[in-house]
Amino acid sequence: IDPRWLCHAFNEVVPADAVVVNELIVHRAVLDRYLERSRARHYMRSFGGLGQGLPNALGMKLAMPDQLVVAVVGDGSFHYNPVVACLGLCQERRMPILTVIFNNHGYASMQGGLAHHYPEGYGAKGGGRELATSITPRPDYPKLVEAFGGWGQAVDHPAEIVPALQRGIKAVQEGMPALVDVS
Repeated sequence: IDPRWLCHAFNEVVPADAVVVNELIVHRAVLDRYLERSRARHYMRSFGGLGQGLPNALGMKLAMPDQLVVAVVGDGSFHYNPVVACLGLCQERRMPILTVIFNNHGYASMQGGLAHHYPEGYGAKGGGRELATSITPRPDYPKLVEAFGGWGQAVDHPAEIVPALQRGIKAVQEGMPALVDVS
């Protein structure tokens, strides 16, 4: 699914006053360009390095408990996050957030590092992607949020995005953490 289409669907469904926390690597510029909303108080880039998107989103939820908070992460950065601790906090403190994964099946940060530090190496030439920087087969991320009383869905077709985001927002409004994994 083209990330620009995902941004289009996101703009259609996610309310303009929702707080969006961006921890994307590959698609950061796409979200920055196509996300239609006021930047002040409703959009932030995650800070502190990889693995801070969910904790930053929970901090925003704590500061603005009545706002819908959406963490937008790549699948690679999702793996760097303390997912279990964050989903546990969502459940324990009834601080639900919606997590949207822009899934490109890999660790772009590590792939870039291989190319930079070992330009002639096996991984940098592409032969090592499946060994060092790919995330395949695709994990069943929705099961993670379901383990904490939440709702999740994997999306593989553009027509599924809007309904999945709508269901995710509804789950959050009902007090459950939610996750939409878009591949």
